[in-house]
Order: sequence, then C-alpha cells, then structure tokens
Amino acid sequence: MAETYEHALGRTAAIPAVAPDSEAESDAIARFQEFLSAMSADGIRADIRKVYAQNVFFNDTLKTVDGVDALEEYLLETVQRTSFVRVRFDDVVRSGRDYYLRWFMEYQSGRINGGAVVSSIGMSQIRFDESGKVVLHQDYWDSTGGLFEHAPVVGWVLRKVKAGL
Repeated sequence: MAETYEHALGRTAAIPAVAPDSEAESDAIARFQEFLSAMSADGIRADIRKVYAQNVFFNDTLKTVDGVDALEEYLLETVQRTSFVRVRFDDVVRSGRDYYLRWFMEYQSGRINGGAVVSSIGMSQIRFDESGKVVLHQDYWDSTGGLFEHAPVVGWVLRKVKAGL
C-alpha cells in the first residue's frame, strides 16, 4: 500500500534539506524542471535517479507511488500512452523546506480528445534532500478538466454534469 501524503510530510521533514539560496538549490530546481519539461522514455531512464531520491513519495492526483523504481515505471507507462508531454514552469516559490512550482502542461494521446493536444495548469509541491534530489512530489491540478473531460465516455458525462450546474 502506498504511503499517504500526511505520512510523507512527516517522514521527509526529518530528512536534511538542500541549503536555501545555494547553488545546490538552484541546480536541484533546474534539474527537476528540465526533467519534466519534455519527458521521454530515454530521458526518464537516463535521468530519473539524478532527480528523484530512492525513497521518493510521488502523487500526481491520479496515482500515488513510493520509491524511484515505481515512479520510473509509472512515468514510462505515461509517456508510452502519449505522443508528447511538455511542461512549462512559470513560477517557483520557496516556503520553508517546500518549493511550489506553478506550471502549464500540454500532452497528446490518441486515446484522449480525439488525438488533439490537451492542456492543463497546476502546481507541484517539492521537497529536496540535502543532495538536491526530490523526496516528496505532490501535484495539485484539475485532473477533471485536464484529462477526464477529454476522455470518450467519461468526458461526455462530465461535460453534461458541468453544463447542468
């Protein structure tokens, strides 16, 4: 069973963090952004362990995974179902040991929205360990508007429900 967000917050609070306002902090943020900016199977395989810690907690509102191996498998499955995934980061804010990155994502899949490009906005809460690897990654985004509204049957139902509100 996957770890809960609340448990991950407590567990990662005890892990030494990257130094604020340091070169290591800037490098960690840049490495994270570069990794997610244009995800590909080759990029995931080559770089995931440079970005994420072995014991990472990850939740993107669709799935929760524990550990870098499970995350690698999940991200590979995700990119294999899409033609492309691009993320543009618009803002980064630090609060204590947490970093909040506001983003705009575009992706394309033959199974979603008739193969047309789908876009969504969201924010990721990130915690780095002292080596600059991500130990906690929690996404906040509208998975209904960013994904499910574009799915064949479910999308039709969701659009009808929203139209009636």
